[in-house]
Amino acid sequence: MLESEVPSDAPHDQIFDDGAGHFVRTGNIAPETKPVTTMATIADKLGVLTRDGIEKILADPNRKTARERFPASWIKNQGRRGSCNAYAACAATERARAVRRLPRVELGPEFLYSQINGGSDRGSMLDDGMRSMITTGCPPKEFVTYESYRKSQQSPEAYANASRFRILEPYALNSDEELATAIALNFFCVVAVHVANPWFKLDSNGVVMPTDGPGNHAIAVDDVRINSRGEYEFDHPGSWATTYGDQGRGWITWNRHMRTTVRYHQFFAIRSTQDDPHGDTFV
Repeated sequence: MLESEVPSDAPHDQIFDDGAGHFVRTGNIAPETKPVTTMATIADKLGVLTRDGIEKILADPNRKTARERFPASWIKNQGRRGSCNAYAACAATERARAVRRLPRVELGPEFLYSQINGGSDRGSMLDDGMRSMITTGCPPKEFVTYESYRKSQQSPEAYANASRFRILEPYALNSDEELATAIALNFFCVVAVHVANPWFKLDSNGVVMPTDGPGNHAIAVDDVRINSRGEYEFDHPGSWATTYGDQGRGWITWNRHMRTTVRYHQFFAIRSTQDDPHGDTFV
């Protein structure tokens, strides 16, 4: 798309060239102070796994990586809208359903975005997306118009089907130990990062170059590994199609990418999703 096609009413996010000739948007709003949450943390509710415990889980020969479980066909594209928060929450929810061996249903993030953006394409807050996925949910994408962003643009069928796809048992994440524990236990997470020009370059190990800031972009996290220095590296599926990174993916670390953003945003993990009362039948 052309840079001139990007909506002009988006003061909270930024526009970048992804290095492949495509202009992409962020869309996460960084509050002045971190929102107060009543969610239990992973540490308080479940405890955190030791590094040795996580390494043992990762070494299981039957364990598949996220890139094996969720190949390029699972990578989303938020297009010209600042809807990264909704795309990240939907990506995490779809994966949480897959782990339960439920049929794959691609959700329509634009519906979720319309519920939390205040009626305009100005981005949204991370915790607002989480709350909306608990209370309202998000319908399948066939009921949602791509790149729509207003409530009035959402169909009656979208509203009728949204509550079928909600998240259950979200946990707050405040540290790399909690994030690594969540991923090792097969939870899927949503975090904030700060995108700048280095974000679009990967090192020889596929790790995103360091960036720092209050957090202008939301991403899902679906895997973890431990590097040769004993540091956790987290895999993320982007929302800018497969031209970004390595087929739409890149590895990030707490110190390179999240130690500042967690001061402004409440990260969260999705333990499960509700049972769909209609099975594969849409209403």
